[in-house]
Amino acid sequence: MLLTLLVPLGIGGGLAIPPLTSAMLESVPHERAGLASGVLSAARQFGGAIGVALLGALIADSAHFVTGMRISLGVGAAVLMATTLGVALFLPGSPKSTTPSTPVPGTEEPATALLRPGGLES
Repeated sequence: MLLTLLVPLGIGGGLAIPPLTSAMLESVPHERAGLASGVLSAARQFGGAIGVALLGALIADSAHFVTGMRISLGVGAAVLMATTLGVALFLPGSPKSTTPSTPVPGTEEPATALLRPGGLES
């Protein structure tokens, strides 16, 4: 019974993590993508270690395994809901493009300026 309930959880997590990682990396400037990826990886590892330690302590007693598992899954669900609510409330809207749609004269790269009809202007 427990296995049939935990398998979809594992599959769902495995399917959700790559798009979430991609969305996070797309929301930071290109030059900070490495830093963001490192912070995400460290936070994921830290959260996993703390989660296993704390929730594992609840199921350590084999006499109360089912009760501990119910409490662990309830605490995990509550943390997930709180995190989802926090992200929904505090995450800014979709990232705006910082590149202007029409270039300001004199700010293009020299190669781009050469391609303009007027060429380089002084």
